[in-house]
Order: sequence, then C-alpha cells, then structure tokens
Amino acid sequence: MPTLEGVDYKCIFEEPSALEQAMAIYTNILKWDEDGVVINAKFAEKRAAEYIRSYCNPDYRMDPELSEEEQYLH
Repeated sequence: MPTLEGVDYKCIFEEPSALEQAMAIYTNILKWDEDGVVINAKFAEKRAAEYIRSYCNPDYRMDPELSEEEQYLH
C-alpha cells in the first residue's frame, strides 16, 4: 500500500492497543451492500494504513483526521 511505502511500521506490532486501534478503524469503516458484499474495502484499508503511518511517524497528519465513529473500540 502506497501510504505505508518506505515506512518502518514494525512498531505497531509492539503495542497491542495500537494494533487493536488499527483493526477497529478498518472494521468501523467497512460498509456492505444489500447482498452482504463489502463495497469500500480499499478505503477502509487506506484509513487504517494512514493511522498506522501516523502512529509510527508523529509528523504525519491524517487528512481528514479520524472521526469518533472511525476510532470507536467496541
């Protein structure tokens, strides 16, 4: 994924809560059509990757920032 290209993101695996947050972002964004087919997997992947990049590189800013709904942990 281009968002993570050149980014050393191994640190996300050292902090379970950060990895949990990335997974929550991905799953919170997913949407399905009436047949149960995911219709926005690439967008959900992109937002989770942006979070991972911002976690590993504090100078990187997500645009737009994550909404509460995207970040919610169930």
